[in-house]
Amino acid sequence: MELSAEPVLEIDDIQGHILVGFRGPYQEIVGFRLDPAALGPARTALLPWANRVTSTRTALARRNAAKEAEAAGAPLPASDSVMMAMALTAEGLSCLNAAARPEDPDFLAGAARSAATLSDVTDPSNGVPLGWVYGDVPERIPDVLVIFGGDSETAVRGMADTLIADLDRLATIALRDTGVRLPEDKEHFGFVDGISQPAPRGRIAEDTALVHRALPPGDPIAGRFARPGRPLVWPGQYLFGEPTQLADSLAPGPIAGGVGTALKNGSLLVLRRLRQDVAAFQRGMENLAASFAGQGLSADAATVAAWCVGRWSDGTPLVLSPDAPDPSIGGNIHRRNGFLFSQALDSADLRLPDGSEVRFPGSPADLFGQACPFFAHIRQVNPRDDPVDFGGHGITLQAQMLRRGIPYGPAWTGADDGVDRGLIFMAYQTSIANQFHRLMKRWVNDNTAPLSRSGIDPVIGADKSPGRALERRHADGHFARSLLRGNWVTATGAVYAFTPGLSALRRMLTEQTS
Repeated sequence: MELSAEPVLEIDDIQGHILVGFRGPYQEIVGFRLDPAALGPARTALLPWANRVTSTRTALARRNAAKEAEAAGAPLPASDSVMMAMALTAEGLSCLNAAARPEDPDFLAGAARSAATLSDVTDPSNGVPLGWVYGDVPERIPDVLVIFGGDSETAVRGMADTLIADLDRLATIALRDTGVRLPEDKEHFGFVDGISQPAPRGRIAEDTALVHRALPPGDPIAGRFARPGRPLVWPGQYLFGEPTQLADSLAPGPIAGGVGTALKNGSLLVLRRLRQDVAAFQRGMENLAASFAGQGLSADAATVAAWCVGRWSDGTPLVLSPDAPDPSIGGNIHRRNGFLFSQALDSADLRLPDGSEVRFPGSPADLFGQACPFFAHIRQVNPRDDPVDFGGHGITLQAQMLRRGIPYGPAWTGADDGVDRGLIFMAYQTSIANQFHRLMKRWVNDNTAPLSRSGIDPVIGADKSPGRALERRHADGHFARSLLRGNWVTATGAVYAFTPGLSALRRMLTEQTS
């Protein structure tokens, strides 16, 4: 497919957190409930902040500068500047009487209404989530959600404090959370996170793609991948007003939200505060290792944890190195995600943005789950080219989201300390039902999906009696079977919000309430 067939994206109007994300190690997330009696002054106070929201053009410049420094072996450029995103919940759009609002049923219902169907802990009498620190009851559901990110903790916190001061007496704080990246971009269970992301199609100029295309023209997969293992997806999966992804064609699908939608350049944000019990996870892996050992599969807890994740802790995928981590793979951005499951990938000379080339050696297939088990987390949430319960592998492209999560809480020190730590999961999409909910309800928490022998996700899935049924294939083709018991990821808060285009955001704050 020619690049000219892809849309030119309005990168000065699209918020930078959606398509690019914030690279800095610190983030501060603040949610406000507006005082209905002070909406006029609140609009006035928020409008200058809306004008400071980071565009995609600015976020791209920051990301590219960091990549250039990394490629040159230079220190990453530090900055006191703070990046910013702003979103509104269904309650916030109603409060501001916004003319444009998504009709997504799950967004309108709110995150708390989804809790029970996502296997969160809820009060059986009324379905209200239990143990949440925000998003569960009206006073803890924000109208406006603001995300700050940057290199300087002082600058990020300081800007959040300034916004809070500007909204004094005009709004109350419904939530405040702090994210801090861990060394090597790992999450608290000890695995490198955020490796696998789809590549939105689209141009930022007539002949420049949003995401660099590394595969040479004529390569058999060049029309479907930006680089090996990173699929190209039509941007309407993440942005309203753009063409969506069809399951069985390279051609663009219908426009998300409809042609001429007032939602153009906006996206639905799912935020989930996920507490991680690292000590319980480690015990679970030790018990699973003992169970498999009793069936002839000898492995330590670290290896079994890699089976459950689908990667070794350094990011090396089991498909490429099933027996041990390989730094030459885990540390190579072109190899650690350069694989499929059902098909092998051929070697290729990849073109880098600076014009140089790097050799991609290819990757083997793992059609029968010999290297990476079907129950592995990465195979559950991103089946790649595996056929799934809904049909062919194109369905997977329709279900993927742009993830922008960040850990919170101190790094685990090895003690069962009970400290609150985990992940602030954030993801952008244009259909909560077909993207986030499909992954969680059908693939993560269903024994029979995305493949019949998948089992419930052993990392983020909910333990349902009598436990998660897992099957690991022996070298001779026989299966070892075990039940994995215990929960180590628990939702403690959630918000569904709409992240509008910058021009739409300004209009919302200048419209008069009727």
